[in-house]
Amino acid sequence: MIELTNGEITLRPFTYADAKQWRRVRALNRDWLEEWEATVPNTSKSDGLKGALSFRKMVRAFAKEAKAGRSYSFGIFSGPNFIGQINLVRNAI
Repeated sequence: MIELTNGEITLRPFTYADAKQWRRVRALNRDWLEEWEATVPNTSKSDGLKGALSFRKMVRAFAKEAKAGRSYSFGIFSGPNFIGQINLVRNAI
């Protein structure tokens, strides 16, 4: 597992144990996040995906994308506390 630490700040992939903190931070910032939130396009293939992904599914999807080398998603932690998220996407040009 990739983990980057500099002083109090650590970037690392999410684990299932991060669910409670992730939900809390998202709830506290819901109004601001809604403007930036990605949506699933409305197609026949996406009909079953209209609900928000569960945290466990999200973690599995992030791990799959990282293993394939397409994107890397990290939780940002200050000490033990989750404070944010960053997603890096590999773009073949």
